[in-house]
Amino acid sequence: MKRQKIVIDFSSPNIAKPFHIGNMRSTLIGMFIQRLHRSLDHEIVSINHLGDWGTQFAYLASGWPSTRPIASQWESMPDAERIRLFTDCYVNSNHRARENPQYRAEVRELFAKMEKDLSENRQSKELDLWRDIKDVSLKYLDVFYGRFNVDIDHCIGESEYVRETNILIDRLLAQGIVYKNTQGLCVMDEDGSGKYAILRKSDGSTVYLSREIACIMHRDRKFKADSYVYVVDRAQHRHFEQLKQILDRIGREDLAEKIQHISYGRVIGLSTRKGQTEAVEEIVAKGRQLALDYVSRSPTIKVTDPKERISVAENLAISTIIVSDLKRAKKSEYRFSFENAFAENQNNAVLLQERHSRLCSIESHNSKLLPAVEELTVDPDAENNPESRRLLHHLREFEGVLVSAFENNEPAHLTVYLMRLSNIAGSAASALQVRDQPEKIAIQRLLLLSAARHVLKEGMKLLGVDPLEKM
Repeated sequence: MKRQKIVIDFSSPNIAKPFHIGNMRSTLIGMFIQRLHRSLDHEIVSINHLGDWGTQFAYLASGWPSTRPIASQWESMPDAERIRLFTDCYVNSNHRARENPQYRAEVRELFAKMEKDLSENRQSKELDLWRDIKDVSLKYLDVFYGRFNVDIDHCIGESEYVRETNILIDRLLAQGIVYKNTQGLCVMDEDGSGKYAILRKSDGSTVYLSREIACIMHRDRKFKADSYVYVVDRAQHRHFEQLKQILDRIGREDLAEKIQHISYGRVIGLSTRKGQTEAVEEIVAKGRQLALDYVSRSPTIKVTDPKERISVAENLAISTIIVSDLKRAKKSEYRFSFENAFAENQNNAVLLQERHSRLCSIESHNSKLLPAVEELTVDPDAENNPESRRLLHHLREFEGVLVSAFENNEPAHLTVYLMRLSNIAGSAASALQVRDQPEKIAIQRLLLLSAARHVLKEGMKLLGVDPLEKM
């Protein structure tokens, strides 16, 4: 397999909004693709392209004076609560704009001023507020990225490309590729059908599409990658088609061919504009409580120390969110739910963690045999046992599953495999007793179960799940 340099864009939440389960889906899929590609020795550059620019920040600037709490209250407010306040401010301003066309026009005029100030590096109270919003949002996001072991190389906001976007549009205007229509919009004809793409508004402000063009051209100059991958929901298919068409029109067919949109189904029922959102912080809190309840009532939980139990519950909550998402084909749409998430003997994160910790326990109880195990390879003829043969057969499929997951950018292939491995390994662990067996049989059985634990551990780590050795 030829080593490639790949730039992968994922997560990319909007600032000033709660990090919701829809953002999380892009993050989890993107992190899986990053880990898997790196494990296969590809050079990966990951980018978190923050949604930190657009008319919504003019709505915030307009509504904030009547929303902001007193200084002492603001200073003591947690970042998550500040984000909720920003969201409320935006929702209220947006609602006002829908009912008041004059106010909507004033906000758009304010955004044009903000963008001009940004492009010309001028100070303004609106940009000062925007920078404060960005600082709060980044600290807020870091909490979630830390919990979910998210590691992205570069965090670059959309705002970074405003100046380059205007330079590019001016050049394309001079070349006659872009023109101003009768409404004063800077547009580019698409495909001869009479349709056109808007690249700059009549008030001089840029749009998301034009900033995206400047961004991908900047990335290509900087990274010179073999491909540019975007992990974005399938509703953005049209956006990427437009992006490629425009690159073709401006003579960058080579760059258009490098763009790959890895699409996924959306998590149903999420809309910040209407004030409805599934914030990940609320989902994690609910998951933690359900996990604590499970740890308290389950007879299979061995840890007794209260701090250890809390740690196990936190792990199970995060693992559950990850596995609940990645076990589904990425094209599928779904509504997040904790139903059966903490039920025993179900295909869930609890199953993966319980089997891994059980296999760790078997190794621990037979630690004297481990030096001998490390020097051997599995002998399928050591004993004529259907459980050992079934487990060995499944372990041999691991490499093929990784190839399939890689070729299809599909984490569900690995997740489903690991669930089946957990079930098979559980049956094998019950049938293949290691203690009080002849040494040759004991060593072969321990080797097979240790191999299962190793594969399970490596697979879980690729998903972003931290394997528990004890629970």
